[in-house]
Amino acid sequence: MLTESCLKYLKDLIQINTTNPPGNEIEAINYIKSLFDEHGISYKILESSPGRANIVARIKGDGSKRPLILTSHVDVVPAEASHWKTNPFSAEVIEGELYGRGAVDMKNHTAMTLAVFLKLKQDQTSLKRDVIFIALADEEAGTVYGSKWLCENHAHLFNDAEYALNEGGGFSLDVEGQTFYPIGVSEKGFCWFDLLACGTPGHGSMPHSDQAVTKLSEAALKLSQNKFQFRTAPSSTDFMKGLAQSQSGFKKFILNQIPNPTWHNLILNKLFPDRKRAKQFWNLFHNTACPTKLNAGCSYNVLPSTATLGVDGRIHPGSNLEEFKNEIKNLVGPELEMKVHLEQPPSETDYKNDPFYTLLCQTITKADPSSKAIPFMLTGFSDSTNYRKLGIKCYGFAPIKLPPGTDFSSLFHAHNERIPIKGLEFGVNVLWDAVKIGCVK
Repeated sequence: MLTESCLKYLKDLIQINTTNPPGNEIEAINYIKSLFDEHGISYKILESSPGRANIVARIKGDGSKRPLILTSHVDVVPAEASHWKTNPFSAEVIEGELYGRGAVDMKNHTAMTLAVFLKLKQDQTSLKRDVIFIALADEEAGTVYGSKWLCENHAHLFNDAEYALNEGGGFSLDVEGQTFYPIGVSEKGFCWFDLLACGTPGHGSMPHSDQAVTKLSEAALKLSQNKFQFRTAPSSTDFMKGLAQSQSGFKKFILNQIPNPTWHNLILNKLFPDRKRAKQFWNLFHNTACPTKLNAGCSYNVLPSTATLGVDGRIHPGSNLEEFKNEIKNLVGPELEMKVHLEQPPSETDYKNDPFYTLLCQTITKADPSSKAIPFMLTGFSDSTNYRKLGIKCYGFAPIKLPPGTDFSSLFHAHNERIPIKGLEFGVNVLWDAVKIGCVK
């Protein structure tokens, strides 16, 4: 059955350690290959570098509609095993939840798309669209060996597609007693960069006013104060309006006014009662820059001549790469040098009046009638941006029904990453219905 197959695939995939770096995604890709061989599905395995493998497979339809891509990445971020209840790669079930690195980011979606794709083949389903399965390397480290490389070198294998379903939406979200399912229609870009400060070296017992570490510390503080320009995009505005429709009185007012630059800062800094949620909403309307790495000095008693701060910058769809860099320079001042390591622009799908977006909303509300589907901006990034460059309409739609009160975002890259098995079963059934309705005669 669909749900049993999906759970098995997810357990098997979690047990394959594809921590990036180094990735070694070929092991997960070979597992998928074995399933395709078993079901008689042809495929192409494409290595951007030894061990950095991607796989593309296609089930043919009659061609009356353009193809649909089911896509995911199989690499995962490192896990600090000492902080977990169980081995991060053992795929153990504890109290109805499957624990493991990749359980929600995003081997769950790989398993769901595998289950749906193989069922289409097994049932010999008659399709209006070709359905293309793609599993990718290297999303967690910037897509260089995965979707970026694949889209630049082998796009002919899938660039005829009209739509793609990826991570970045479809999970349940409880706000003020109402359940929502955000569907990803846009995502922030990223700019990973270093700030370099120079100072006068000297003895640690004789401090002075021209210290590299002090300059860098002041820059980190300025970035953390979040004095970034207010920005809007259709997805962030419609997301807040969607939340507001379920409320009344003062709650409805403040949710409706969060996209209003006049009220925005006052509401999120002072009036909104849930401070954690207020911060999440703030990120939907601003660029962000979070200091993540520090490097300075060689000894306790030596003042270093240079110091470096690594920063994770995220770029709002209402902005662009150059605006972001200028905003950073204006915040930290001209004395620090900015060296960009890797960057990618934000991206959006025009979802308004799109029939496939409407179908995804209808499929969710059919499965959970008391809920509401709304557009959503992913504040991280995914492989979708590279697909969108090819003109493919991408939606974040990896459905999961979570227990009420679950903070789904806190599970990403976290200790004890896990997924409720019932939520996974809900998700694969919703995904099957969406693909079936969208692709089947």
